[in-house]
Amino acid sequence: MINVLISSVSPQTKYEPTFHQPAYDIWLPAKNGTGVAQIIASASDKTVKTTYTITVKATDVTSGCGYGVTHYVTFMLTVT
Repeated sequence: MINVLISSVSPQTKYEPTFHQPAYDIWLPAKNGTGVAQIIASASDKTVKTTYTITVKATDVTSGCGYGVTHYVTFMLTVT
């Protein structure tokens, strides 16, 4: 099982986008496992209009040889 969460949002502003994840733990099969983590971003009329850098952290939380292995991915979100 892989735990997925938003690790950081930059720049930090008073009114930044909000994020929702329907699931934080993603089940992967032991052999050739792939999975999808859904992250939904929302912005209001008060959200600062800029480009944000979002970093997502994924960590293996099952026991075994992969326990604790962590990967990061970064993506950009532009609010216009």
